[in-house]
Amino acid sequence: MPTKKREEEKEGHDISCLYPDGSLYEGKATIKKDALAADGTVNPLGATAASQATSTKGAPAAPVPPDGAFMYTRHGQGRFVDASGCVYEGRWREGEPGGAGTLLFPSGCEYTGEFVDNRFHGAGKYVWPDGSFYEGQWENNRMHGAGMYVDTTGKCWHGTFADGKGVDLRPEIVL
Repeated sequence: MPTKKREEEKEGHDISCLYPDGSLYEGKATIKKDALAADGTVNPLGATAASQATSTKGAPAAPVPPDGAFMYTRHGQGRFVDASGCVYEGRWREGEPGGAGTLLFPSGCEYTGEFVDNRFHGAGKYVWPDGSFYEGQWENNRMHGAGMYVDTTGKCWHGTFADGKGVDLRPEIVL
């Protein structure tokens, strides 16, 4: 079993960052080297600039580069709420949702499942506000592979989806 210190190095440290636009990240983060782009910009859903946050709690002291900004990247379990009201809670990998997680949209839609490089990818379930849902395989944010769609009346359709569309669907027959 890994020691606690080794686990912290792998997963990062618990931090809380509040940004001027109202976005909030709470969870694991690791110090990231060379996180700034050549023009000095940062992807808000990727690396987190502690110097851009109006409040950073729990971040360990980091070596400060000559430009005065040090970077953390979200890595491990965490929760992010952006200014528009989207909420992601789950695993982060190198600054992006990666692994199991849940994304809630302000519209009421919800995705729970696997993420790869900030995209729905793998097994997952997407629920619309009207109660209809798709559960199955995803590829690059699209329904793709074996899956099931249940409409607003409760009718269930099983089959194959490709590039976001049902291509071989059969209704479930209840006897």
